[in-house]
Amino acid sequence: MLRFLVPFCTLYVYSHGLKHYVMKILEKLDPKNEFFLERHIRVLAPENQMRQLELKTCGKSLTDL
Repeated sequence: MLRFLVPFCTLYVYSHGLKHYVMKILEKLDPKNEFFLERHIRVLAPENQMRQLELKTCGKSLTDL
């Protein structure tokens, strides 16, 4: 599916999980960096536990990252 979508789409990852954890998952899903390019920009997730808690408790969303 990703191979089909990548010519038409810019793929981003959005998560309420910590960014370093999401990056580890992407290393397994896309080890050759074929689909999720510029990961430092296109992974939208909290950098630390304080931001993660803020997202949970305040009902914040993608735009707040």
